[in-house]
Amino acid sequence: MTGKSGYPRRENDLYITEDWCTRLLLDHVTFDGLTWEPAAANGAMANILFTKTPTIATDIAPLDRQVKKHDFLADPGPLRGKFKNIVTNPPYKLAQKFIEQAIDIIQPMKGKVAMFLRNEYDSAATRQHLFSGCPGFKLKLVLTKRPKWAAETGNSPRHNFSWFLWDFNQAGPPTIIWDQ
Repeated sequence: MTGKSGYPRRENDLYITEDWCTRLLLDHVTFDGLTWEPAAANGAMANILFTKTPTIATDIAPLDRQVKKHDFLADPGPLRGKFKNIVTNPPYKLAQKFIEQAIDIIQPMKGKVAMFLRNEYDSAATRQHLFSGCPGFKLKLVLTKRPKWAAETGNSPRHNFSWFLWDFNQAGPPTIIWDQ
């Protein structure tokens, strides 16, 4: 099956986030305490996060021996209460469930959740409880350059992306930053 891009969809929406996208997040956000990357695939994002914060990487289908096998949506229990942050690029079709699960885990810890999503993700009425309806939502970091998901194609990607941050230790309204 191919997506609207004309390229075949990858199993589990496996699209590896380019390193510069994670570095950009770290240029704007500081993570204190242990961080969990629950959709780590090959561990690339977790490796970059680890340069600034202790990070554990898991995935439902790990692609690297450093990434532990774990289903974030099915069983967060054993890891609940151990992490101050959750940072990931969730599978698009499961993004809302990932966000809701991450908030449920991190809000009591007064930590941070960062999700890498399509730029317009906060526009749907059915997801407003995660944004305007959530006091923890603090930042939309808009990428002004598009990440490439299929490096072998050479084509420009179709969608714009942003980092969305929920910080349950910071009061005040959310902000938006356009990275240059």
